[in-house]
Amino acid sequence: MKVVKKTGLVPVHTKQNSVIFGVSPETAIKGIKSGELVLVPVPDDVETIEFTLAEPKKEDAPIEVVGINIPEKWDTMHWAAKVKLAKEILGEDLPEVEGKKAVDVADDVIRNEVSRRAAGNHENPAE
Repeated sequence: MKVVKKTGLVPVHTKQNSVIFGVSPETAIKGIKSGELVLVPVPDDVETIEFTLAEPKKEDAPIEVVGINIPEKWDTMHWAAKVKLAKEILGEDLPEVEGKKAVDVADDVIRNEVSRRAAGNHENPAE
């Protein structure tokens, strides 16, 4: 995808209107994928930079939970905050466990993550 060097924007228009405007490369990719935006060819006399997305991580690669802060007294947090934290740790919704409330599942996820960190284990917590 070509980005105009002077502005750092990608020229696009909507499917409903042919008025050309510029958006960030990330917005252009999302809009083109969703079908809301159409990429406009950049004239040859305009200096551009080629923009490529980084390759996504492979599904089977272990994911390190980085930057998720677990408060020291997490067990005293409001139940909704615990559920939110557990979802962040897993990177997905909490699994449904028969006979357990969401907060109890969240407690287990957080407790396991705290133990994993204390043990220095760097395996994927979602597995």
